[in-house]
Amino acid sequence: MDICPVMAEARCRKLSDNQHEAHSSRLYDLPDVVLYHILSFLPMKDVVKTSTLSKRWQYLWASVPNLEFRECDFPERSLFMNFVDRAFIFRDRSSIKSLSLSCEVLRDASRINAWITAATRGDLVELSLNLKDDEPITLPCCIFGSGTIKKFELNSSAILKSHSSACLSNLKAVSLTGVTFVDDRSVQNLFSSPLLEELSISECKWMNLKTVTISAPKLKKLSICDYNLEEYVSYDCRVEIHGASLKSLLFQGVLINQYSICSAIQLVEVEISSCSSFPHDDVGYDIVARHSHELLKGLSSVECLTLSDFFLLDLGRRIELFDALPVFSMMTELKVTTEFVSLQDPGFLLLLKRSPNLRTLEIRDEYEAFEESMRAVPLCFHTQLKRIVIGSFGGNPYEFLAVKAFLKAATVLREMVIHVRDRATLYLNTLGADGAIAETNEDASEFLFGSLDVPLVNLETKFSSFGKLFKSSAPVELTEAETEYAVTVLVDASEAEEFAEIASMPLRSLPYDSPGQTYVAFEKPQGVPAVGKFSNILRFIVKEVELSTGEAEDDGVEDEYQLEELEVVAADYLQKVGVSNFRNAWENMNPDSERVDEYGLGPRESLSEAVNAVINLLGMQPSEGTEVVPSNSRSHTCLLSGVFIGSMRVLVRLSFGIDGEREVAMKLAIRSDDESVSDAIHEIVASG
Repeated sequence: MDICPVMAEARCRKLSDNQHEAHSSRLYDLPDVVLYHILSFLPMKDVVKTSTLSKRWQYLWASVPNLEFRECDFPERSLFMNFVDRAFIFRDRSSIKSLSLSCEVLRDASRINAWITAATRGDLVELSLNLKDDEPITLPCCIFGSGTIKKFELNSSAILKSHSSACLSNLKAVSLTGVTFVDDRSVQNLFSSPLLEELSISECKWMNLKTVTISAPKLKKLSICDYNLEEYVSYDCRVEIHGASLKSLLFQGVLINQYSICSAIQLVEVEISSCSSFPHDDVGYDIVARHSHELLKGLSSVECLTLSDFFLLDLGRRIELFDALPVFSMMTELKVTTEFVSLQDPGFLLLLKRSPNLRTLEIRDEYEAFEESMRAVPLCFHTQLKRIVIGSFGGNPYEFLAVKAFLKAATVLREMVIHVRDRATLYLNTLGADGAIAETNEDASEFLFGSLDVPLVNLETKFSSFGKLFKSSAPVELTEAETEYAVTVLVDASEAEEFAEIASMPLRSLPYDSPGQTYVAFEKPQGVPAVGKFSNILRFIVKEVELSTGEAEDDGVEDEYQLEELEVVAADYLQKVGVSNFRNAWENMNPDSERVDEYGLGPRESLSEAVNAVINLLGMQPSEGTEVVPSNSRSHTCLLSGVFIGSMRVLVRLSFGIDGEREVAMKLAIRSDDESVSDAIHEIVASG
């Protein structure tokens, strides 16, 4: 039977209507948990509006797990305050998973604390507070009693106080800005959470706190911003960072507080951006310089290091402290953000000397070189440095001198990247204006690349078989300061078990009053690391130079100069590496590797002198402040830690005693990763 067109159209329309009803009812048929998730993406003010949709939706908003309240979304403060009050009155507190609150405090501190308390009584996972007020607000202690919070953000001049039953065992991320701490307990509960992985501290105040300890065992990322100068005259807060799992560290600010880093053996990236916002007096300069050295001392394992020019300037103000710094044998990349530091800056040069495996050097912003060459070229420039990146290049004479200095010094360089500030500036500084450094393209090319006096010798072919550089000693003067020739030597230890070959690199030429480097490698005896003395003679040929042409004559006169002896000591084979908890490290070390013996150290002026002599002999890192001997003490225990060549961990317990005739006796106990290392160190001490 045929269906007429009118009936067919009606049937189709009916089916379409039913289909539309089915589709429109799907949203209402969704489970509550799905609707909660959908509503969590809306502002709380819009979520409440859904209560007018139907009877089912009337109270659905009251169970949305994520609450976000912002005062800026309301035309009047009273509307905002009443809205939040009703939101907490009509909802199930146990269902709150996240609370984000942004508002001014004014005179409503009690109401705001009531909201926070209500939220933390349930299973709160995330808490974010942005509270603005001229006077600090004291937040409720219940924040520290929530064992479910995983993420805590606080931007406020609030005062945090903890209580004895605090429990933040699930805390993974903390961000604090402008917070005031008044007791050690609050700091300990926040910064020592067993699961804490990310910590950000910005402009916080440590009221009456002498020591702040950050010791979360799983902390991976730490950011500190410390520009607070309100009470800089005290300089008495010490921030101790125990970072066994720390991989990333960022510091910005002024080093008025002392920062100490221990056991940061997994550090990959560190950025220190200190500034000059500090009183310009001798006391202020000295304190910041000492704090800069203290911070750098704990970064021996860093791979990529970024430093500001002010930090380098502060380092250079206390050159005598450089001997206490470790060798940065793991660092392959150094970035410097600079405006004022030149290539002759002592802090910059000494840091390069302690970075034997540096492969990339990046200079950002403007920089200066007051001479065409570096007076003392670091070892890495001849052995490892493959890439130099120069940023914001404008073409002024200082910058061209820096480029020439780098090209002369970096003899194994493979790539130099120069980022031009802008073409107009480069053109004006080189070719396009009065006082430019050159008049033609050829002149500019000659100025930049011509007259390289040092041959580009690749040292890799001679020294590559030695293995990774383990440590470089402090410079040793082999001549007196007033002599005609000045010779300085550094002892480098390689991680190879034995040298594959003996190599040397003589200096091709050395113009008058100019520095140069020469290298000699010796094969050490197998087994126990060799200690002893080398006699040294400087042999050379003197040639006259024609002043008008600068050319040396073909023939010369052979000559030699007797130098001081060079002593290779035990410290050349040991690297300073600290531990955060010496007792735990000692107990976890294999007891079978322990070797104990007693030694007589003879008469000494004091017990402190004897302790310092042994520390200098071994070249290890004192732990827990045990290098300091109390005055008038008759006995003392000193704890040392380090790494022996070959990446062998070493722990040392030194027990000293002094009698009435000032005779000092010492008991030496050593544990290491290999018992042969313990034996070797005892042999070194016995022969030293």
